[in-house]
Amino acid sequence: MVLPLEGIRVLDLTQWVFGPTTAAVLGDWGAEVIHVEDPNGGDPMRGLQSMSVISMSDINFPFELCNRNKKSLAVDINCEQGHRVLCGLIEKSDVFVSSLRKNVLERARLDYSTLSAINPRLIFAHVSGYGEEGPEQNRAGYDYAAFWARTGLMASQGEPGTPPPPQRNGWGDQISGLSLAGGIALALFVRERTGIGQQVSLSLLGSGIWMGGCLVQGALATGEAFSQLSRKAAGNPLFNTYETSDGRWLQIISLQTDRYWPGFCKALERPDLEDDPRFDSHEKRCANNTVLISIIDEALSNRTLTDWANRFDENGVLWGPVQTYLEVANDPQALANGYITEVEHPVLGRAGMVASPIQLNKTPGSIRSTAPELGQHTEEILLDSGYSWEDIGRLKDERVIL
Repeated sequence: MVLPLEGIRVLDLTQWVFGPTTAAVLGDWGAEVIHVEDPNGGDPMRGLQSMSVISMSDINFPFELCNRNKKSLAVDINCEQGHRVLCGLIEKSDVFVSSLRKNVLERARLDYSTLSAINPRLIFAHVSGYGEEGPEQNRAGYDYAAFWARTGLMASQGEPGTPPPPQRNGWGDQISGLSLAGGIALALFVRERTGIGQQVSLSLLGSGIWMGGCLVQGALATGEAFSQLSRKAAGNPLFNTYETSDGRWLQIISLQTDRYWPGFCKALERPDLEDDPRFDSHEKRCANNTVLISIIDEALSNRTLTDWANRFDENGVLWGPVQTYLEVANDPQALANGYITEVEHPVLGRAGMVASPIQLNKTPGSIRSTAPELGQHTEEILLDSGYSWEDIGRLKDERVIL
C-alpha cells in the first residue's frame, strides 16, 4: 500500500518535542525522516530521565513517541565538514524542519535564504516559541511558557482564587507538531502544483492563541478577560462537571438544555424538577444556575459513575467520563479507531503507541519503526549520499560524525 508521503525526504534538525513531533507525523505518513543530532549526546530528550521532569520507566517513552519512523544521523554541523555533509543532504531533500532560533540558523548558515539557494524546491519548516517577527523572535520558547502561560489558556483554568494549574507534559508541543505537519503537507501540495518551495512557520504562541481562539475573540469583542470560572457558578448547569459517589467525575455537555432537560430529570429520578417554575426553561435554568448545580451535585453524589453512565445513556443525556491517562490507554473506543496502536519494540516486544489521529482510508499512515539509537543510521545515510567507506572513516576520525 502506498503511503501518503512516500518518496519525500525530511531532514529533522529539531530537539525536545514540538519539532520532533512534526517530523514524526510526517514519518507516520510515509516520509523518510533523518533526525540530525549532535554526536555529543544527541537530542536532549534522550536524557530526559535525568532531568526529573516526568516519571519514567526504563523506556524513554516521550522520546519514543516523538521519534518513531526516523533514522538518526549524528553529525557535528558546527564544523565546516559537518556543515558540508548537511548541505549535501539539503540538495537531495524535500523538507527541512528546524527548531533552532532564527539568529542561530543565520549564524550557522542554515537559514531559509541560504538553504533555498541550495535547493529552490525545499520546504523550510521553522518551529519557534514566539513567531518569526517582533522583539521576541529569537527568544527560546517552551510550551509551558509560550503556549500555556502566555496565551491565556493557563489563566482561564482552575477555580477562582486558586493558583492557575500547570499543564501536563507536551500539550502545546504535540498539538503544534500535528498542526505544522499539516502545514508542511500543504506546502508540498503547492510545490506539486507550482514547483515553488517556501517557508512554513508555526510558533507555540500562535498555536496557543488559536487553541484559545473563542475566548481571545471574545476578549477582542467585549474587552473581558475571561479568567477563571467556578464550576459552582457555571452559567449553564447542564454544561458542567459533577462528582459521583465513588469519587469519579463526569462532564455533562447539554448546550440545548430544553431538548435534553426531560431526559435529564428522568435519569436523576427527579420528575418534579422538569416543571419546577425555577427550571422550566433554558433561561430560568441559567438564571437559577447555582441552585440547580447544588441540586445536581447532591443527586449525582448518590450513585457511582457506572450507574450514571447507564442512566444517562438510556435517557439520551450527553455526557463524558473524566478519565485518567491509563484509562485512555485502554479505552475500547480509542483502540477501535486506531488512536492507540501496537508496534514491535526491541525491548518491550509488542507494545502500545499513540498514533497520529489524522486518518486516510485508502493511503493510511503507519508506525514502521521505533525511535533509533543515536547515530544508528549515520553510515547508511552517508553511503546513500555518495560517501565512500574511506570518507566515512576519515569523518569519524575527525569526530565530525559518530
